[in-house]
Amino acid sequence: MTESDSLIFNTYENEFNTLSAEINDTIENKLKKSVGEKKKQLLNQLERELDEADEIVSQMDVEIRSLATSTRIQLQPKIKQYKSELDGLKKKLKATYNDVTEERRQLLGEENNGDNIDIVIGELDNKSKLQKNTERLINSSKRLQNAHRMALEAEQTGASTLNTLYGQRQQLEHAQDTLRSANSFLDTSTKLLKDMQRR
Repeated sequence: MTESDSLIFNTYENEFNTLSAEINDTIENKLKKSVGEKKKQLLNQLERELDEADEIVSQMDVEIRSLATSTRIQLQPKIKQYKSELDGLKKKLKATYNDVTEERRQLLGEENNGDNIDIVIGELDNKSKLQKNTERLINSSKRLQNAHRMALEAEQTGASTLNTLYGQRQQLEHAQDTLRSANSFLDTSTKLLKDMQRR
């Protein structure tokens, strides 16, 4: 891995670790103490931050695909770890939200509205799937572009080879004509010598 590649990947890592710590702190401390409008604001914030963290992991995944195989194998476990950590944060958010909501429901006699957090988590998962599908489409497009480029290069190489062969054929034909002319001249010279000897 070059210094530039290492710097880019490390930057993504630092961003993810910082954001992950902030999300975890918000879930474990701030969300448990919040009510009403404040809780809604925190949920919106967590949704944005989890979405951003998902995007960072996707960027890291894309980044390592352009690296050497040995480096890619070395970094893949980290990507898997970050994806697992992100899934853990989503589950923790859901569990914490449901716990807080259940406590409030029991205290105030409200109906269970835990479906809200399921919608949030579901939207995040759908965004993650959409990002993965987009990445697959981008990679497929790149493979098609590479295949097209290789086909054009092969076509150009073939045309160049044909031109070279055509030139060589012309040279051979010219050499054959020269050889025939030389043979004809030699035959004529031989006849003249024989005629001179007879005289």
